[in-house]
Amino acid sequence: MPGGKLAASQVTLVTNVYGVRMPPIPVFRYDVAVVAYNAKRSFELTKQTRDDYRATERRTKCLEVFTAIRKDAFFGGQHNELFYDGQKILYSLSQLGQNDSQGPVRHVVTLSGETLRDLGMAEVEKVEFTVSSVSGEFSLTLNDTSNVSSDLERSDHSLMQFIDIATSQYALFHPERHLVFGAGVSYLKRPWEEGFRREDCPVLREGKYVSVGAHKSSGRVEGPKGRGSCNAAIIIDTSKTAFHCEQNVLEKAFEIVPNFGKGRVTQSQVFHLRQQMKGLFAMTRIKGKNGSVFQITNISTQSADETTFCYEGANVTVAQYYVQKYELELKYADAPLLVSRKSSSQTNYFPMEISYIVENQRVQKQQQTAAQLKGMREACIIPPAKRLEQNDKNLAALDILNPENSWIAKAGIRVIPKPLTVMGRVLRAPTIIYGGNKSTYVDQNKMAWTLDGNLYIQPAKLSRWAAYMVNGNSRDVMSENEFRRFVSKFIQAGESHGMRIADPADFNHVNATIEDVDKTVQIAANEKCDFILFVQSDTAKLHNAIKDAERKYEIVTQDVKMSSAVDVVRKNKWQTLDNIVNKTNVKLGGLNHVVACNSPGSERWFTEGRLFMGLSMSHSGPATRSHSKPSVVGYAANIGASQFDFIGDFVFQAAGRTDSVDVLGEFMNNIIMSYKEKRGRHPTQLIIYRGGISEGQFAMVLKYEVPLIRVAAKKAGCVNVKVTLMVANRLHKIRLFPSYVSVNPRDRPADQNIKPGTVVDTQLVHPKFSEFYLNSHRALQGTTKTPRYTVLVDDSDFGMDELEGMTFSLCFCHQIVALTTSLPTPLYVASQYADRGRRLLAQRSGDSEASSSSHSETTPMDIKTANQELPYKDTKLANVRVNA
Repeated sequence: MPGGKLAASQVTLVTNVYGVRMPPIPVFRYDVAVVAYNAKRSFELTKQTRDDYRATERRTKCLEVFTAIRKDAFFGGQHNELFYDGQKILYSLSQLGQNDSQGPVRHVVTLSGETLRDLGMAEVEKVEFTVSSVSGEFSLTLNDTSNVSSDLERSDHSLMQFIDIATSQYALFHPERHLVFGAGVSYLKRPWEEGFRREDCPVLREGKYVSVGAHKSSGRVEGPKGRGSCNAAIIIDTSKTAFHCEQNVLEKAFEIVPNFGKGRVTQSQVFHLRQQMKGLFAMTRIKGKNGSVFQITNISTQSADETTFCYEGANVTVAQYYVQKYELELKYADAPLLVSRKSSSQTNYFPMEISYIVENQRVQKQQQTAAQLKGMREACIIPPAKRLEQNDKNLAALDILNPENSWIAKAGIRVIPKPLTVMGRVLRAPTIIYGGNKSTYVDQNKMAWTLDGNLYIQPAKLSRWAAYMVNGNSRDVMSENEFRRFVSKFIQAGESHGMRIADPADFNHVNATIEDVDKTVQIAANEKCDFILFVQSDTAKLHNAIKDAERKYEIVTQDVKMSSAVDVVRKNKWQTLDNIVNKTNVKLGGLNHVVACNSPGSERWFTEGRLFMGLSMSHSGPATRSHSKPSVVGYAANIGASQFDFIGDFVFQAAGRTDSVDVLGEFMNNIIMSYKEKRGRHPTQLIIYRGGISEGQFAMVLKYEVPLIRVAAKKAGCVNVKVTLMVANRLHKIRLFPSYVSVNPRDRPADQNIKPGTVVDTQLVHPKFSEFYLNSHRALQGTTKTPRYTVLVDDSDFGMDELEGMTFSLCFCHQIVALTTSLPTPLYVASQYADRGRRLLAQRSGDSEASSSSHSETTPMDIKTANQELPYKDTKLANVRVNA
């Protein structure tokens, strides 16, 4: 598809994409299996695992074993170069086993005895390193691009895989400098030796620290010559993440819970410790001697003085055991114990004071806290000028540009030292229309506007409602008088935009407990209130409980932070107040504004008959041994009274279906029938924005999801509806920067970033897919993440200008703040519904701090029950955007 033409201006942009040139030489791929044996059992070192500790240990051992057997004659001697990923994949520049029979290759090299002792594997009797032919085609030619196709069934990623592995060899075989994880992610062991400063890797609270490294991947782009060209490339982006410090577990507990050890341990403290430590690996260390490594599967509420077991025929406490066996008297025998459950019949208990968190373990999502996230956000805010500089440092640290890098040199790979420069366009903003057909000015440089005194397009009416203040602790600073003043300002602001708001029927305080919140909402619902405004202490953490009660009693609620309400009253922050009221109007079924597009051909973009839909997914976190948590599919579409009125919902599906939305048929019919009910006609075009999947999952979408969409549309009466499906991806690592001469490190980050409205649809895009990068929002901090849109289906044969124009205009329709969003509204709202579903499930299942501090395990809710009790379908909240 030809690139678009519409533009307010043209721009030159720099990327973090580096071209790769390769000679026409063959490369051969083989499968690897590494198995260790001892007297009792065997274990596969190439077996994949999600645990950082196990993954790192296994990869390290595999690389050490490979180094030890490298001189085996089978591998062709030193003149042949091998490329090993430390797990199951091996590439060779020459065909292995040529002297053997012509059949499939299978060669086993065995290590034992002194060699294993030198590798620190004395407990192992032997290790077998097995190299086998792969099934099917096992060779490729490095500069061959004939396998690049828009036909996803024929697409071959072997060349990209080889480039990834070849350019990772230096990092893999220099573990003293690099810590390598899968998917091209590596972190620097001593970043200050690579030119980074100490402040780039700060120490965080709770026994954590920030590590810096790179995310490296490979791909195909058109390249400098644009359409018709196909070039291999690598993408380098600076990456930061939090790791757990290697430290004593008891010390970590003191950091997690400041009052830990002072008085009796509470259920809340145990919850915090469990949240932070569950899943981590630790090592015992007694009198300076390292012991066994174990995984923490739980934190016991009982101490070493309270927990007993049978030892040498007698029942002893854990504290007594350490005295008898190690002559060690525990100093903190009243502290909770670490639990390591290896099987249903074997559970071990370890005192915190003799246990140490082992290194190389990243902080997982469920282990994050507000304090850690705050520190991470501050550390990860890297403005463009600094990111360009750090990308160069990472490129040098990976040794990719070094001509003396033997792996790259022998393969004839040459990475172009200067990143790809591309041409982009800045799209023109649409006009924002408020009530009375009054337009307002949009700042083209910021893609922002002001509401001022404009009326809403569709102002809501609020006749019966209640306002409550939820108090937290003594640090709360909002008085009764200030609360009343805030509510008065809230009413005035709503009425200034056309809403009709009566005085609240109830005006009171609510204790900061789940029970009191639930009872308050129930009473308000029984009193026929249509809306509840909560002003909640910033420390109360009852948002999920409020939303759970909202769903249970089918009454719209709004939760305002007390700090925001205080700012409105004391500092007269009118924009904050406008945002609050904007949200209220949308929650009650109103519509704040619409957009009018002024570009050539834009009169077709939002004609009646076009149904815009977003589809997003949220995962509920890791499964437990007994309970697999479902995934949440959020969706939204313009099924309100206007083409710009987006309403949605969510459904649950089985965990593990992370790559496919298998519940499409269940809600597609509802969306189409709602559209027909509001518009009096079936949609003729269905334009879908799909989020949360990678290029490797495109084939799945085409094979499973698109046929389901067509069948559901047909069943709903849309026989000839035309489907357009675009995948929006913000998880890729390609970055766009203004040209080098335009990036001034002294400028504010917002001024260093590319302008909102910037679009790129040539050179940087895939050679075969219709694709574009559209940066719709203004990044105020760090470096902007520009979404990539890939068109998988397009029955309407839209031109690139129309696809880009519709997508950009939809980023102005969120209704809450007078700014563009990073994604088009249907997808943005769908992701919010998915998140709401995840939070409601956690609240109902007791999987949150407020609801589960008294439980050691969460109470599972099965998918059928969740889908009956939690979504908004068939409730009073179904026809409004309740999660605005």
